[in-house]
Amino acid sequence: MYYMGVDIGTTNTKAVLFDEKNNLIDIKSFGYKIIKNKDDRFQEQDPETIFYGVLNVIKNLKEKYDLNEKNLKFISFSAMMHSLILIDDNDEVISNCIIWADRRSESITDEYKTNYKAHKFYAISGTPAHPMSPFYKILWFKRNKKNLFMKTKKFISIKDYIFFKLFGKYITDYSIASATGLFDIRTLKWSEEIINEIGIDKSNLSEVVPTTHILKGINSDYKELENIKNVDFIVGASDGCLANLGSNSINKNVASVTIGTSGAIRTSCDQAYTDEQGKTFCYYLDENLYIIGGAINNGGIAYEWIIQKLFSDDKDYKDLDNRLKSVKEGSDGLIFIPFIFGERAPYWDSSLKGSFLGIKNNHTKDHFLKACVEGICFSIKDVLNSISSLSNGIKKINLNGGIFQSEEWIKTFSDISGIELNLYETHESSALGAIILGKKAVGEIKDLNDFSFDISEIKKYCFNSEKHEFYKKRFELYKEGINLLYKFNKKI
Repeated sequence: MYYMGVDIGTTNTKAVLFDEKNNLIDIKSFGYKIIKNKDDRFQEQDPETIFYGVLNVIKNLKEKYDLNEKNLKFISFSAMMHSLILIDDNDEVISNCIIWADRRSESITDEYKTNYKAHKFYAISGTPAHPMSPFYKILWFKRNKKNLFMKTKKFISIKDYIFFKLFGKYITDYSIASATGLFDIRTLKWSEEIINEIGIDKSNLSEVVPTTHILKGINSDYKELENIKNVDFIVGASDGCLANLGSNSINKNVASVTIGTSGAIRTSCDQAYTDEQGKTFCYYLDENLYIIGGAINNGGIAYEWIIQKLFSDDKDYKDLDNRLKSVKEGSDGLIFIPFIFGERAPYWDSSLKGSFLGIKNNHTKDHFLKACVEGICFSIKDVLNSISSLSNGIKKINLNGGIFQSEEWIKTFSDISGIELNLYETHESSALGAIILGKKAVGEIKDLNDFSFDISEIKKYCFNSEKHEFYKKRFELYKEGINLLYKFNKKI
């Protein structure tokens, strides 16, 4: 028997096939581009391209392994958060898919932060006040594209769109809904107070269903899926929440760190919890299971930026780990503030800027590379400090995301965090999380904690005490640099 997890991400969609012993059998991937304007404030994707990608990866696995309704137990879904698509009365798309990185609603977000409403709505929804939030994106359309706003029948996410195309129903799961800024994470309903603030009602949003909700009977238009049309399709949850589940990080005092394009650190709690200072998010995963934490904009995308700027013409640029090894901890005094794409947690300020501090004439491009890695790890450490105070301390961190294929990245983060790190062999934690959730949906497990992880697949990393003490002092300088530059960055 096979199980398929589909993960709809920022840069690609993956279909990941597992067998009944939880072995990863195969992965198919379909990439797509981000459509940006000149200053990167507008960041969108073509929803039809993403939908084609979903069909493509499912079809490729189906054909390669002759999948059918007898040997494929289910397909369970993971998807990126904070996306927004506008749909008209004819069920036609009238906007691109606006993704989490879009910053067009900056001024509206800042306006709400100056009055009590931003924090009040955060306390209801668990979604921090930031341009990523669909709440602020919809307000932007109301104020700046009034005609388009008035034509809109439904404001939906990319996963809602996929399920509408496949099944003809507008549905969204509690997890994706809890990242919209429109949803009450305690009542598990659309918040009347928040949607009234925009001037829409529940009919303009998708029907909300549990993350274990099952659909069957794909539209007959998709002949390529004909022999699996009655397989169980599990609605699933958001990629961040499922990354915790798929990396065995839903237990007390355990956190998950993901660094892909962006980055995040998350832990779990048994009830909805919001931070008095609004530094952390709180998203739904399952009954009595919420994920709290913070996401950063500047993960792998900031690392890729420095590589492109400094190593694009160097034939040895791929040998990055050796370059990182060649530079001592602390990058000879160079500190990188990695906010080149603004920042989310713990500052939630899209106007923040990046900086290199302490530049000297003996610094080489390898120093800048090392400082970049340290700066991104400091950024995760900053969020770690925020969630540690909410969860009575983090004792263990499970790693996932492509960046952690690098030993030097792992060692650097280990020494900065001062916490035991575990790395699982599979990097497809969101897809595996979707599989685990699917197993609960179809009754194969009663509780998400019943899923058995293979301990032999884990590599453990312990921090170096001397290096950790050194990095504690460097982290204080990093924080001081942020505070000193905060007002200055607002002016430039």
